[in-house]
Amino acid sequence: MSKDEQIDNANSAIKLEDIARKLGTSVSTISRALNERPGVSVALRQRIQDLARASGYQPARGRRSGSQTVGFAVTADHAATADPFYPRILWSLEARLAGAGYHVLLVRLSDQAENRLARVVGEGRVDALVVAGPDIDPTHIRLARSLGVPVVLVDNWLRGSGTDAVLSDNRGGMQEATEHLLEVHGLTRLAYVGGPLRWPSNLDRYLGFRSALEQAGVAPVAVAHEPATEVDTGVQAGRRVLASRDRPQGIVAANDAMALGVMLAAQELGLEIPRDLSVVGYDDVPAAALARPGLTSVHVDLEALGTMAGQWILNRLRDPGPPPVRAEVSVELVVRQSCGCSAEGGVGEETVGHPPEVKENLEGG
Repeated sequence: MSKDEQIDNANSAIKLEDIARKLGTSVSTISRALNERPGVSVALRQRIQDLARASGYQPARGRRSGSQTVGFAVTADHAATADPFYPRILWSLEARLAGAGYHVLLVRLSDQAENRLARVVGEGRVDALVVAGPDIDPTHIRLARSLGVPVVLVDNWLRGSGTDAVLSDNRGGMQEATEHLLEVHGLTRLAYVGGPLRWPSNLDRYLGFRSALEQAGVAPVAVAHEPATEVDTGVQAGRRVLASRDRPQGIVAANDAMALGVMLAAQELGLEIPRDLSVVGYDDVPAAALARPGLTSVHVDLEALGTMAGQWILNRLRDPGPPPVRAEVSVELVVRQSCGCSAEGGVGEETVGHPPEVKENLEGG
């Protein structure tokens, strides 16, 4: 994007929402009818097209099918955050698509996500959509698919949706981080703090944590699932877990934001990390290396996620026929001091592994 483009509400004298309101149907139905896509009865399609013509409806200025533009849809919370996770994915997506002559349009999803997705496609603003984030409502993913443009999910997956997905190896990465605490440091009283299990990446990370514990023959001393994965929710979860009678020796957090919150909670209670508590996170955001002590974390190659999403979009624009693919980018544990390792290069030498590998699986729908 040469500038920060956003979807606004002043596209034409009459909008998709106006037509939907007059006919008592949804914006997505209006979009499908006006773009000759399936899923609308012949009679309703004709009524929609007649009303659109009579009302003087026009698609958004300068945007038609073949716009050479790909939408990057993300929740408003992720778009506004200072966390660089999704911006870095967006930047690498832009770089990959620019080489093929495509631009990227930022689509911020909020309470009116369904209308925004239907409008941006229905008005011909984009040729494809990249939908990023585990907190995207599954109904919005299915809607995006129904609008007839290629869709690729990033950091999300919806079984049975027929949608390509690009993720990190969430389960394997969290299992490796947990095994590090179990095997290298000999900790057996471990707790987990994370987000909602309905988010695919959070579920996979929690399953990785549980898998490591089950293989070691131990049970978690506490588990906290918060409504969001932020520093504040990490503080709240950390306070509760650390106040329990059987205080854990280590806490595994679903992401670095929550891990940093746990570290703040520990400091509030007068606990020293890692002497009194080991902490590991996931994502390896820049703040992980700046924390004191440095936060041990699972490194995710965000640039690889964005580049791969861009490549899959280009593949689908050329040939939409092949079955959907779920691709996982490999991850690496970056060992710092918060887990109990040394900074001087013994067991705890800070390391980053090899360049990411990709595992691809065909998904049957």
